[in-house]
Amino acid sequence: MNKKDETMIFAISVTLMLYVNRIYGMASVNDEDVMTFVKEEDAVDSLLRAQMLEIINGFDYYKGLYGSGKEKRSI
Repeated sequence: MNKKDETMIFAISVTLMLYVNRIYGMASVNDEDVMTFVKEEDAVDSLLRAQMLEIINGFDYYKGLYGSGKEKRSI
């Protein structure tokens, strides 16, 4: 498995984990309303897009702070 595949698997895993955690958190408050985010395709798509955007923004923030690891180091 190459590095790009590992990164994609990680991103998908994190996205699904965040989705499940958000659904669980919503269900603990109101289990009837949360079913919209499980049964309706548009709602699921919207929530997953929000989760992916959070991950992308997190990576961009991290790269801004620490770099991508490909920067040239001055000696």
